[in-house]
Amino acid sequence: MCGIFACFKNNSFPYSFNKFKEGNLLLQHRGPDDNNCIEFVNNENTIFFGHNRLSIQDISQNGSQPMYSHTGRYCIIFNGEIYNHKELRKLIENKKEIKWKSTSDTETLINLFELYYTDLHKFFNLLEGQ
Repeated sequence: MCGIFACFKNNSFPYSFNKFKEGNLLLQHRGPDDNNCIEFVNNENTIFFGHNRLSIQDISQNGSQPMYSHTGRYCIIFNGEIYNHKELRKLIENKKEIKWKSTSDTETLINLFELYYTDLHKFFNLLEGQ
């Protein structure tokens, strides 16, 4: 399974993104195929997310995380498997024109969320996985 690392900090606290990336590498044994970090900053706070990837569904670099939805509005780090993601892709394609970048179930999940974020009950009921 992948390794996920996160930190929420007040901007007055002296913890750098480089230090966070060093911490993320401590989970590399959980996901030896790739690791990436992302930083979200506003005036008062910073959120760091790190992901160490164990490639299962899509072993190409296109399945790397953090991953954005096709519009770039949403970002995801995911550890799990969506068993019915191929069927869900067809459902998404029937409602939106989309250019898939990967064959990853994570890309399916983030774009399904973008489609149903106003109806989370429906979103979760569509998912089969762990």
